[in-house]
Amino acid sequence: MSGAKPFVLVVSLVAMLSACESVAQPSVAPPEGASDYWECVEFFDKDSVIFRAWVLADRGWEIDGAIEANGIHKDASYRQEGLSHRWNFDINEKEEYEGAFIIELDGTGLYYDFSRKKKDVEPSYRTKCTKHL
Repeated sequence: MSGAKPFVLVVSLVAMLSACESVAQPSVAPPEGASDYWECVEFFDKDSVIFRAWVLADRGWEIDGAIEANGIHKDASYRQEGLSHRWNFDINEKEEYEGAFIIELDGTGLYYDFSRKKKDVEPSYRTKCTKHL
C-alpha cells in the first residue's frame, strides 16, 4: 500500500496545477470564420486591448486575415514567416504594403509603419499578444 501514496500525490499535484493554469478569455468574441485569433495589450497596461489580429479560415484569396487597432478595422494579407505570424495591410498606389503587424513566437506584437520609409524601419508599437483560438 505504501506504493500508492506517491501516485496519489502526483495525481493530486497535477490536478491542482491544471486548475491553477488560467486560460485567457478574449475580451470580445472572435469574428465568424476565424481560425486563429489574438488579442494584444500594452506590456504595462494589460486591461486595454490595443490590437486584435485574426486569420480567416481557407478563404482562398489574398485577403485572408484582418487587424483591428483601437477600433479601426483593416483587411490584411496573412502569412506565417518561420514561427512568426505576419499581417500586411494598406496597399499604396505602387502596390506596396504600408503597414505590417507581426506576432513573434514569444507573443510580442510589433506594429510597423512603412508609409514614410521602406528600409531600416523600427517597430512603432510593441504589445504582448495572447492567442485565443
